[in-house]
Amino acid sequence: MNKFKFSHIGWAVSSIEKSIPIFSVLGYSADGSVCKDTKRGVNLLLLKNEEGNIIELVEPVDISSPVTNILNKMGPTPYHICLSCSQKDFEDNKKLLLNNRFIELHKTEEAPALRGDKVSFFYSSVIGLIEIQLHES
Repeated sequence: MNKFKFSHIGWAVSSIEKSIPIFSVLGYSADGSVCKDTKRGVNLLLLKNEEGNIIELVEPVDISSPVTNILNKMGPTPYHICLSCSQKDFEDNKKLLLNNRFIELHKTEEAPALRGDKVSFFYSSVIGLIEIQLHES
């Protein structure tokens, strides 16, 4: 049985700086500082509200970023959902996703915005992009 927990929603934006005040109106504030993910070509910032819900702002660093295409087609929009699972459950959960026609987009790597946790991205033609965040235990 899979053991996923909700982590956060990634939100594609053209400007993190301009997005912060708008999300602030909705009760979210920065949880850390902007970090650059050079492997994925994005800048990232985690926002959190009083209930502990997290939104990850995802801003392209230049026009070659995959987020640029999303923004050009849709404007600012939810980009991915992140689910977490323990490292010990990851292989079983990965098999479950692959058996259900998800495509693994890259191997598991450290995520700069998630304080060193590792992540892996999967794509489904039915629901879109999901990120799996691995945590201890």
